[in-house]
Amino acid sequence: NFKLKVAEFVEAKILRPKYAPQINAIVGNFFVVQTHSEENLAQLEKVSELFIYSVTNELNKCRSNGNMDLLAEQLQYFVAELPTAGI
Repeated sequence: NFKLKVAEFVEAKILRPKYAPQINAIVGNFFVVQTHSEENLAQLEKVSELFIYSVTNELNKCRSNGNMDLLAEQLQYFVAELPTAGI
């Protein structure tokens, strides 16, 4: 589940709690501008899986090389690029 993984990222301290809702909005708002179809559902699943895979992969790298702060900073920059209101 996407929200559970986001919560794990918060717990790992690579994502600030105040940014979790904005990350969760990626999935939550997907069908606001997309029609409900099997194709779009597959696209949403792919996007969410790729996001989780990428962040988890980077988290594992940072755990081994000690760059957790750098990953947290990069995620902060990512969140800053997400829309905050409207579509």
